[in-house]
Amino acid sequence: VTCGENFSCTVLDTGTVACWGGNDFGQLGTAPGEGSPVPVEVEGLSGVRSIDAGSHQACALLEDGGVVCWGQGHLGQLGNGSDSDSYSPVDVVGLESGVAAVSCGRHFCCALLESGAVMCWGENGAGELGDGTTENCSSPVAVECPSP
Repeated sequence: VTCGENFSCTVLDTGTVACWGGNDFGQLGTAPGEGSPVPVEVEGLSGVRSIDAGSHQACALLEDGGVVCWGQGHLGQLGNGSDSDSYSPVDVVGLESGVAAVSCGRHFCCALLESGAVMCWGENGAGELGDGTTENCSSPVAVECPSP
């Protein structure tokens, strides 16, 4: 189970995802508009290993190691190379496989790769992407870890 600003989602034992609550930006995986007080299944999504939510976006780690996101995308937080919202899951650019974990903050997300590297995307005004800049990025960038 994961909770965003005004919505929640859970992975079902079928490998699908259901979300409920507010839906201003399509974060329930349905067309933006009225929210739902009961869980609704995110269409077109299966084989989900885990999920995490940011403010108004959610991302799912798939069994094949890929990542998809949906909901608010105005700061690039869906990772698909766009600054647009999406009410259906979109692939995160370059993360179609090899991801071990995904975690989201307010308007950004990061993925831990099986190699141990970390990639992040979305809002970066405070340097939350870890790439040494404060520029937002709508596709994953490598976190630049300091040398020991």
